[in-house]
Amino acid sequence: LASLPGMHGTYDRQYQYTGMRGFGLPGDYNTRVLVMVNGNRLNDSVFDSGLTDKSFPLDMDLVQRIEFIPGPGGAVYGQNAMLGVVNVITRSGADIGGTELAAGAQSPQKMREGRATWGGKLDNGADLALSISGMRAKGQDLFFDYGAAGVSGIAQGLDGEQAHQVFAKASRGPWSLEFVSGNRRKGDPTGIFLSDPLVAGGHQRDRYTLAQGQWQDTFLDQKLQVQARVFAGQEKFSSMHHYGTPISFPSTGDWRGMELRTLYTGFDGHKWMLGLEWQDNFRVDQRSIDFAEPDNNISISSP
Repeated sequence: LASLPGMHGTYDRQYQYTGMRGFGLPGDYNTRVLVMVNGNRLNDSVFDSGLTDKSFPLDMDLVQRIEFIPGPGGAVYGQNAMLGVVNVITRSGADIGGTELAAGAQSPQKMREGRATWGGKLDNGADLALSISGMRAKGQDLFFDYGAAGVSGIAQGLDGEQAHQVFAKASRGPWSLEFVSGNRRKGDPTGIFLSDPLVAGGHQRDRYTLAQGQWQDTFLDQKLQVQARVFAGQEKFSSMHHYGTPISFPSTGDWRGMELRTLYTGFDGHKWMLGLEWQDNFRVDQRSIDFAEPDNNISISSP
């Protein structure tokens, strides 16, 4: 995405941020770009963030192509599509066509990763794909100087990262089902959110789960396309930071919904589209847990 005109990427050793036309600075959570996997919304219901780093719950080796539509697209694709829409299209079982095993290593982050994937198209027409992948890195021991704070030193062993991803997809005829899950933990070498820097144990964890079932078919000599789908997702965030004492900021967001879309191309030079979408963010919980002073705990929960 950073190679596209007008787009840029930044990294604060916690998250990767994708910006466009000067918007999207570190700490902005990628809220102005809608990110989807096979048309299924990834932006969560707590922070509205569209992930583009290892928190993204899909292994990049499973990506067939990435579609990007610049500019406002909220009328067609929903909220967060202020600066653009990113739709990641996965490979099918037929594209995989068997078993794939992959392993990789990288320095100086001391990263190790592996992936096992199987996919194929059965005699009855069913297309199946299943993949499991994992990554672990120790990160880099970099020197940080916090200036007026009077704190400086090497973040020894604080930059570690690990991620695990699961992908499953099944389709036959106009029907398809898919499941995407990712779990990423990133160490905190920089003292994010004004926490105490260079303290061991600081980290953030993101666990994403997405699922959708879809039916899509064409009628009227392929001039009318009808698509219906149901979807659900969950994002569980947890962290540990130090402000003299350890404090955690867990949150959970659950959402579900359905969509119906029709596209008619029977008129020369025109496309007519009508769609309805309903989404229920039925759980949006955030907490602040002070392990030393429980009286300071804060809990904000959805009804």
